[in-house]
Amino acid sequence: MGRYGGSVETWRVVATVLLAAAGLPLVLVLMAKARDRTDNSATVVITGAVAFVVLLLLGVVMLTVLPGVLTWGVVAVVAAALGVMMLAG
Repeated sequence: MGRYGGSVETWRVVATVLLAAAGLPLVLVLMAKARDRTDNSATVVITGAVAFVVLLLLGVVMLTVLPGVLTWGVVAVVAAALGVMMLAG
């Protein structure tokens, strides 16, 4: 392909899939925590929307420009956060 029209490296796709696999349940856990703390539907929806948009933007940045070490670091942090929240739940 051309200079700017190349394919995405495989490791970026794998890292993004792993981010999504850990991030989507994390969004649900955050929404459940918001529901438990506030008992307000609007807060739960806002929490879920913000968390999902952050996850989506992070995935796009990981697929395009984020260096390898930071990409894998983000995946590790999100997976660790999910593990801690599930255990603390």
